[in-house]
Amino acid sequence: AQIATKFESLCAKADLVIFSDFNYGCLPQPLIDQLTETAKKTATMFVADSQSSSQIGDISRYKNAQLLTPTEFEARLALRDQNSGLAKMGHDLLAATNSTNVFVKLGASGVLIVSSEPSSTEQQVDRLPAFNALPKDVSGAGDSMLTAASLALAAGASTWAAAIIGSIAA
Repeated sequence: AQIATKFESLCAKADLVIFSDFNYGCLPQPLIDQLTETAKKTATMFVADSQSSSQIGDISRYKNAQLLTPTEFEARLALRDQNSGLAKMGHDLLAATNSTNVFVKLGASGVLIVSSEPSSTEQQVDRLPAFNALPKDVSGAGDSMLTAASLALAAGASTWAAAIIGSIAA
């Protein structure tokens, strides 16, 4: 209740809210629903990433986000789909969450971009190669992508420009 109350007062002043959920129990589903509803009411853009490598996470818990940035493993886990191609999986995740954009992180293979921006009548798919296929340390790369891409979107960049900026940051 304290988190929700504080969030409500801060959200009215924010342009962007970033949920970086490591699944340690601080964001149970009722709280996520309440926080995202508050963001929607205040017209505050929100984005999300939900780590599933060391805990059991589910990126599909975040509905109506401007951007979701799961790994392929996290997207497949959320959809319970180990067989579909990447593009179908991206489309399915957008549909399941009613979100605008999904950047599926593919590690050294880059990122798959699936977008259903309101300016387009259909979902668009593209793929960017990794800008650094041999990094010395990948710690924080996904968080860097989420943050940089989200800030770009909040500043008015296109989905494609945001994906490039996020990929460079990663």
